[in-house]
Amino acid sequence: MESTIFLQLAAVLAVAAGVSIIMRLLRQPLIIGYILSGIICGPAALDLIQNHEAFESFSQIGIALLLFIVGLGLNVGVIKIPVNQCS
Repeated sequence: MESTIFLQLAAVLAVAAGVSIIMRLLRQPLIIGYILSGIICGPAALDLIQNHEAFESFSQIGIALLLFIVGLGLNVGVIKIPVNQCS
């Protein structure tokens, strides 16, 4: 039976949620849980993803949103060069 992109995405999110709960209980950083989730969902373990193009698009959108959110929180005073140091 062919699984749709929605079922694949739901499976990936369920694995990530489960591994994140385990990492929280073990008092480990969540980034380790996300990396483990990627390994589990990838072709090395369960091979849950059949539509690689769609997930690649999701990852690119996620990175763009992450950079946008970081840019919103950036303090302009931190990157502003004082006028007397420009010369």
